[in-house]
Parts: sequence; structure tokens; C-alpha cells
Amino acid sequence: MSRDSSLGYLTDGLTEALIDELAQVRTLDVISRNGVGQYRGARVSRDSIARALAAGTLVEGSVEPVGARGVRLRVTVRLVDGASGAEVRRQGFELPAGEQLAMRDSLAHRAALFLRERLGEEIRLREERAGREAWRHGRWCSGQNG
Repeated sequence: MSRDSSLGYLTDGLTEALIDELAQVRTLDVISRNGVGQYRGARVSRDSIARALAAGTLVEGSVEPVGARGVRLRVTVRLVDGASGAEVRRQGFELPAGEQLAMRDSLAHRAALFLRERLGEEIRLREERAGREAWRHGRWCSGQNG
């Protein structure tokens, strides 16, 4: 969100670091930076992007200077429901502008923790729903067979 796109290198680095962090979660299918790169800055609806990527959840983010002199940077991470395109949760982080490279991995780690917390809730709910459906299906089948 910098006026001259001068923070593009930082967003690229944060994207790559965040993908690396999230890819460590076995239950997630994380799309590579190249896979999502075509949608960077595109005027395509969130739900259309999610459909094209076959993604149940999108992660969006922005980096912008804070204050008149831009001595601080604000990184905002948004978790978006793929089906509806609605923002589910948002977290912001700030850091001194002169330390962005040193803070890249730290910010990616903090953002990944935030996302893992929320995605963990979602994964648990999906597993519970799948377990209930399997139980219902098994019960129905045994009722039909017995």
C-alpha cells in the first residue's frame, strides 16, 4: 500500500515466509507464492479466487507506512472465508520501518501463530462434523442392515 510500491519486496518476503510457516501444518494444503501470485493486486472477488484455487480459506495481507514520515510499518493479516469472501478475522502488527528485513521472519511467525489458532478452530470443527456424519451414516447403515 505504499504510494510508489517500494514495499513490494517486503510483502513478497512476508508472503514467502508465511507460506513456509503454514506449510509446516500437516493438515493444511498451502498454495505456493507462484500459485497465488497472479491474484496479487487483481480486481477479482475473494470468493472467485477461492474457487479458482479450490481453497476454503484465503489469507490476505497488506504492508503500509504509518504516520506522516513512515517511520513505522503496519502489517495487517486477514483470514477470509473462501465460500463467502467474508473476512473472518484480522490481526495487525507494527514495526519500525528501518528493521523490516530483520523482522520479516518474526512477523511471519507471529502471523502464522495467529492463523494457526483460527485455522486450528476451523480444522477441529470440520473434523467434528466429519466424525458426526460418519457416525450418523454408520448408524443409519446398521439400522438398515439389522
